[in-house]
Amino acid sequence: MKLSLFAYDIALFLLASIIYGIGFLLAAAAYQLVSIYLAWPFVALLMPAIVIVFILGVILGVAILNMLTPTMKAGYYAAPASKAFYIWTFYLSLNRLIFLQPIKNIVLYSAGLRYLAFHALGARLAYGTSISAEVAFTDLPMIQIGSGGVIGANSLLSGHYLNKGNLFIGPIRIGDRVNIGGYCRIGPNVEIGDDSWIGADCQISPMVTIGPGCTIEPMSVIPPGTRIAAGQTYPSQDEAVWA
Repeated sequence: MKLSLFAYDIALFLLASIIYGIGFLLAAAAYQLVSIYLAWPFVALLMPAIVIVFILGVILGVAILNMLTPTMKAGYYAAPASKAFYIWTFYLSLNRLIFLQPIKNIVLYSAGLRYLAFHALGARLAYGTSISAEVAFTDLPMIQIGSGGVIGANSLLSGHYLNKGNLFIGPIRIGDRVNIGGYCRIGPNVEIGDDSWIGADCQISPMVTIGPGCTIEPMSVIPPGTRIAAGQTYPSQDEAVWA
């Protein structure tokens, strides 16, 4: 175990050197270019733009490595005794590097950078979807988020779980105009239909399907495998239940 953790640290360092190296290379080139034509006070004013160039370089590096890596696929795999486990670990490392603070805040605050970063990691994200900078994501190739939605602060979207030495990977599909409150937890193999409203502090377990136009009350815990029909409220608002 100690040897494997040491090997992971070395691999993560090498990945960071490549990805951040591309970012620093582009940022340095941008700095050299503007310093040729502008005096120092004006160069200083452009430093925030050079930071953005660095982040674009990081996103570019992640996109290149993503294209060179085998695709993450949904399924149930032995961990760590499977190729899929190491592919998943590689994507997890890319995810950590692109969403390292303070890079994460800058990326998630910007609609354009957020769109580019998610697609660099293989996610499908509609442009302009509102996502708090405090939201955590893993397994971006498994995530699809529609347009016009909101994801509140401190929520977690995770396309995997580990259980008894096995790794389960599954997609998360969120439709258009879906509101997800803060502190929600969403697991793999979850589908949320268009125009649904998920209250704060909900836990949506794996293999849950929520139809279009549903309302999930705050602090709800939806068990694995639950299917909620279109337009329904969970838990039921029947008077006998709430009496």
